[in-house]
Parts: sequence; C-alpha cells; structure tokens
Amino acid sequence: MGEKDGNKERRIRQPWRSFYRRFLAVAALFAVLLVQHMKAPIEYQKWVWYAFSAVFIVVWISAMLERFGTVFIIKSDEITFRHGIVKFESVEISATDINTISVKQSIIQWILGIGDIDVASAGTAGYEIKARNMPSPNALRDDIQYVERTAKNRPTQGGGD
Repeated sequence: MGEKDGNKERRIRQPWRSFYRRFLAVAALFAVLLVQHMKAPIEYQKWVWYAFSAVFIVVWISAMLERFGTVFIIKSDEITFRHGIVKFESVEISATDINTISVKQSIIQWILGIGDIDVASAGTAGYEIKARNMPSPNALRDDIQYVERTAKNRPTQGGGD
C-alpha cells in the first residue's frame, strides 16, 4: 500500500495452504483406507473408496466455503473483516480508531507463511477483529499500520480557529 493507492481497497483471503490440517487429515484417512482396502473382502472394497470420496468432498467444500467466505479488507480510511456465508459477520474499524495490532504464528504457520492477526480499537477491552491463517501476517500488519498512521496524520476537514 502506498500513496499512489488513493481510495483503493486491498482484499486478502486465506490461502489454500492455511487448510493444511484438513488436508493432512484427509491424507491420513487415505492411508488408513488404503490399508483397510487391502484387508477388506472384494465386495466391500468399492464402499471403502466411496466413503473416502464422500469425506474428501465434504472437506474440500468446507475449505472452499471458509476461504471464499473470509476476507480482510484494507481501505485508506478503515479496515474490515468479513467472515461467513450462511452466518455472516462483518467488523469495521476506522483507521483512526486502531489501537493494537497483534500477529501470532505457530512454527507451522511461520513455515507456511501464514499467521493470525488480531486488531483492537480504542475504547474496547478485547480484540474486535480476529483473522486466522492470513497470508504474510507481518506485511499485513505493516499495511494496517501504514493506513493507521496516514489516517491519523491527515488534516481534519471543516473550519478551525
């Protein structure tokens, strides 16, 4: 984000790599089913793969819904976090009201280049925005801080003495 961006907004979604736990679980299930496939009688073997296919489809759809239902938006005057498709939640914080930005990363998240970002505004006890598994969390924090500093240094509109 720079001065040339003007009023443009930047939309950030969770990357596919943020669903590593789900995909590892599917891989483990695949390994278990492969062993069970060898042990199962021939008439039941196709049902083992039907069950795996059903689980894989459910995991894939849930990952897609979460990825496309979660967006972090940075504008020149506010940040917005939207989450959900069926149950929708949206939190907006004015850039001048941003108080604290926290970045948290586990070792796996650090390796994958993802992390959790929490944002608190002035006058609240906790974090209003809790964005999980966002890409490049430190760069995202820097972008939010840039917007915050720019908004706080912007002259106020209206008359004055």
